[in-house]
Amino acid sequence: MTWHSNVRCNAFFMLLLMAVTADKAVAERVDQDDNNLPNVPTVASYGEKGNFDFDVFIIGAGTSGIRLAKVLTARKDLDLRVGLAESRDIGGTCVNRGCHPKKVLVKASAFFQEVEQATANGVFKVTSELVWPKLQNWRAKRVADVVNLYTEDLHSIDNLQIFKEAVSVVGSHEVKIAPDATKRVRLLVVATGGKPKRMNIPGINLPNVITSDEALELQKKPESMLVVGGGYIGVELASFFLQVGTDVTM
Repeated sequence: MTWHSNVRCNAFFMLLLMAVTADKAVAERVDQDDNNLPNVPTVASYGEKGNFDFDVFIIGAGTSGIRLAKVLTARKDLDLRVGLAESRDIGGTCVNRGCHPKKVLVKASAFFQEVEQATANGVFKVTSELVWPKLQNWRAKRVADVVNLYTEDLHSIDNLQIFKEAVSVVGSHEVKIAPDATKRVRLLVVATGGKPKRMNIPGINLPNVITSDEALELQKKPESMLVVGGGYIGVELASFFLQVGTDVTM
């Protein structure tokens, strides 16, 4: 049984920039067009810089968080001190548990359709066998390649400090990093994304009840699968496993 998330991964994304002050929170949306950047709350919008460790602190190093960090640090005229925190995987859902690994798997499964079409009229005699562990190794390698590329790129930025750990907001201008470290931030960007939701039903914690995250990383191809949910993620998963020979019910 597979539960799937409604997290949308899109090339055109929105950024939610939150400027948190002692008495108010200001939030505006900006798309990925760099020309819109001056229209959102910036350090200049709130007078003097004050005593802050970071001018902008971003929680979440997924597609939006990474993009915003690169845009802000590229603005040398603003001279911003930017922090970026990620407790899980650099690249977020899309790179690690979403469209990128899904495309790797679907490309491999599509070969079975090509074989069926080639042999349908007896024109070709083709046999094939999917080696599941090799496919999963290939998926993991492709994911790691992109994560490493993003990580190296981010570490090359001088005015960006990266924290590979969980961060919590403990005050109007304060974030807690690790057990003891607290940093003062002028502007806070929350770009934590989403995760699959487990419904509160009997049996939800049984070992064979998984989410879309685990479905992409199964080390053994399942003989049968029940996909609960007919959204695009559920349909993509059902299509992939059906192509590789799993008995799928949606």
